Amino acid sequence: MAAGQLIPAALSSVTYSQVALAVGVLSAVYALVLGVYRLYFHPLSHIPGPRLTALTYWVEIYYECFKPPGGQFMWEYQKWHERYGMYFSDSLLSTT
Repeated sequence: MAAGQLIPAALSSVTYSQVALAVGVLSAVYALVLGVYRLYFHPLSHIPGPRLTALTYWVEIYYECFKPPGGQFMWEYQKWHERYGMYFSDSLLSTT
């Protein structure tokens, strides 16, 4: 690399669309690997509960904000207790 040249010649031909594609692909691969880890290899993966709650915390936001009429998470939570018992996985890091 010559003095004053900050970008190597190999990187100077990379376009923004190629960078965006690489970031998108890497993000998708990361999400897939993280999902497999959380469902099958996480220390709490053996605890029963809804599989979607093992993947993401967005389930609570869905029931609170988007499922009509809103504020339904505590009722869904009660149904999960009835279905899965006293202890079930409602998130990645805790059991209730």
